[in-house]
Amino acid sequence: MDIGIITGASSGLGWEFARQISRRYHPDALWLIARREERLRELAEQIDTPARVWPMDLTRPDNLESLATALTQQKYQIRFLVNNAGFGKRGPFQSQPLEPQLDMIDLNVRALVHLTHLCLPQMPSGGQIIQVASSAGLLPMANFSVYSASKAFVIQFSYGLAAELAGRGITVTAVCPGPVATEFHQVAGNGNDARQSLPVATPEKVVDTALHDAGRGKRMSLYGLSVKLLPMVARVFSRKFLARMAGKF
Repeated sequence: MDIGIITGASSGLGWEFARQISRRYHPDALWLIARREERLRELAEQIDTPARVWPMDLTRPDNLESLATALTQQKYQIRFLVNNAGFGKRGPFQSQPLEPQLDMIDLNVRALVHLTHLCLPQMPSGGQIIQVASSAGLLPMANFSVYSASKAFVIQFSYGLAAELAGRGITVTAVCPGPVATEFHQVAGNGNDARQSLPVATPEKVVDTALHDAGRGKRMSLYGLSVKLLPMVARVFSRKFLARMAGKF
């Protein structure tokens, strides 16, 4: 049985990945993971693919182990793994409570690595791993330092893993969008006036581009001209300058 596993599926990019993977690729089943069960069930009713709902907190290792047990009960082949779950908190590092910062690392980094490790033994040639990072991971960001660092990890991990898995025919794509019209910014906190002027992408367009790029085996998916320019900007300017400037957005 070919399945797709999508984390953070209760809204935003995760919700849209489920919709588009169901419509384009017709896997035998999708496993939808997030904390909000009612939202997952709503999504499951909207897609044509049979869906298994997993309401859970991925920062808890026991929840991930329950997934591992379920995966070994049948001979599942994981065609898609979309590690989308994550969040950010804006503000000066010292003035922010410590626990949300550590939770951010646990979800954005630890859970992503853990789930990827669990799924790889059952991923065949042709499998696709999509790691949702962020354009924030392309450069250091004052007032968003832990989040940007966590997404930089996702990018570097994805590139390294892609090189390791190339011989198995498995692709790994880091998705690095700029601002997207999702609930992310409500959780992160209000931006300043400069950020409000940045172009905001729709989840539909970001996911469409990401799936297209992943299908071509690209190791990074960037949506929007300003985001596509960021890797070049990061090569030209110093980290010190970039961190100071990026912290204004």
